Amino acid sequence: MLNVGNTSGARVLQRKQAARVTLSMYQEPPQVEVTLEQFEAYSIDRLQLLKTFELQRLRGAARDDSKLEKAMNRFLPMRTAEDREKDELSHFILRMAFCHTEELRRWFLSQESSLFRFRLDMASRDEKMQFMKRHGLVYDQVDSNEINSLRPQLQAVHIASVANMKDAINLPDVYVKVPFTEAIDLIGQRKVFLKAGVAYVPFDHLVTILHARFRSTLSKQLAIAFRKFNGSAAARDDRLMPVLKNLAKHHIGPDFGAAPVSSGNAVTPDMIEGLAATAMPLCMKSLHHALKTQSHLKHGGRMQYGLFLKGIGLEMEDALTFWRNVFCKKMNVDDFNKKYAYNIRHNYGKEGKRKDYTPFNCMKIITADPPKAGDYHGCPFRHFDEHHLRASLRGINEVEKESIVQLAKSKNYQVACRRHFEVLFPGGNADAVGNHPNAFFEEARKATGGLKKEPLKQEPVKQEPVKTEA
Repeated sequence: MLNVGNTSGARVLQRKQAARVTLSMYQEPPQVEVTLEQFEAYSIDRLQLLKTFELQRLRGAARDDSKLEKAMNRFLPMRTAEDREKDELSHFILRMAFCHTEELRRWFLSQESSLFRFRLDMASRDEKMQFMKRHGLVYDQVDSNEINSLRPQLQAVHIASVANMKDAINLPDVYVKVPFTEAIDLIGQRKVFLKAGVAYVPFDHLVTILHARFRSTLSKQLAIAFRKFNGSAAARDDRLMPVLKNLAKHHIGPDFGAAPVSSGNAVTPDMIEGLAATAMPLCMKSLHHALKTQSHLKHGGRMQYGLFLKGIGLEMEDALTFWRNVFCKKMNVDDFNKKYAYNIRHNYGKEGKRKDYTPFNCMKIITADPPKAGDYHGCPFRHFDEHHLRASLRGINEVEKESIVQLAKSKNYQVACRRHFEVLFPGGNADAVGNHPNAFFEEARKATGGLKKEPLKQEPVKQEPVKTEA
């Protein structure tokens, strides 16, 4: 039997010389010196590439390899040894920047995994085998006698897993044995034959296993980086820390921390009802409806909706008026002032640590603790059951509604929200939607003519990353 990924001798040297080294598990940072300008430039280039992958996902269409390859050639080509060094360095720089919170780690892990999968799909068989050898990913190749003995079973699985019957005539030329624990995704998709705890995997399907290995390894490495960062030299370097903080802060665009008051786009309490009907994303529209009908929201709902309202331009005194008017339908003013006014002032940075909190972005809403009984916060595309979601998608035809529901069922929550925007505002800028509820609101108002064309540029809010347990 042959070890796939462990070829030896002159053949390996020949392949090393011929193949491009584009795949890495990023196990050890390179020991090289770079200038501060290179440090920043490398990390920004990689961040731009990762944002390109994210935008492709949010658009919800089939992966456009030509656009991704163009972005690769622009920001992170892999032609020379210097290019490969830049690739390694930029990965570890961003790992330092994105290890500090669960939200940042999730974003970085998702985009890096997409980049790795793209490179893996583009790699030749020789390149994949070299990668496996370098990283000790060694699997036994199934010999011809065993393939012949299992041919009926392998043929049945192969026929069921291909779309074109012409491709089902011949079996793949190489199968490898993989422990079933490493092939869970393929087993779930019924793309491999399973026998005695071993999955018989066609070589071309190894990309799924290698991708899963990369993702799980990077996830563990990010948790380790978070635990070790405070004691590292980078954490004490006054030159590097501003760069790292800025990278993490702007990975998903503006944080909507500065209310657009002086631009003439401020929001007053009497405007909120109309804005909920015409411009708010489904998550905030649902919270507004619950607030109207219940005259109350629990803490999670108050935080999500209150910070959203702050971000769209509701000033603190107006926020106090808005919440007081609604809550005092079921309580007196004294109770409201004692139980809830402090929290509103706190969100605006006027109490406690006086930190000026920013609205929640989509990733934070999706990955936060799910709503319990009596809660109304969260992402409808993530947390509503199918019946509730369908009922919430009012005013659109059944075909569009079905496409949105199917996106939500396939766990493409942000893509579903973006599609909802496209249906509601056909002339709107959907490319700016999908990462933040306030971006949805802003683009909806632009599409309906309710927002001035040149609002005041928002200054980023200086806020330290919040450290959480991995």
